[in-house]
Amino acid sequence: MIKTEYYDENYNEVDPEDATLIVQILLDESGNIQKKIEWSQKKKTGYFTNISEINSDVNYRYLSQSMTCHHLEIASSIQRIIDHLWHYHAVSKDNSEKYKILATLNGSYEQLRHSLSHVSFEHERERKGGRI
Repeated sequence: MIKTEYYDENYNEVDPEDATLIVQILLDESGNIQKKIEWSQKKKTGYFTNISEINSDVNYRYLSQSMTCHHLEIASSIQRIIDHLWHYHAVSKDNSEKYKILATLNGSYEQLRHSLSHVSFEHERERKGGRI
């Protein structure tokens, strides 16, 4: 059996909606305590309430940065992935696994090339004063 008790921050028993601490007690058939778990409720202020608010925030953050910053982040992340893939390729003993890793590396290098060419294009455009 599980017994749930609700407390404030000073361990005074309160109604469930006013509780900041929740204590769950696991009892056996004789009423002896087997386990006691203490939970604290999370504060809900500052969190988005629905998916559209989350999407709007993500879109705003994404659109407010320059595309060059995004492509540099992508290039940096891909480089870390490539480093890990080469490590797994060196460790792997199975040839079919090595071929799969090489195929993934090929795609990763293509994406890296795309991101870096975009950064190069944007740099050249800025250097010429926004004209191509």
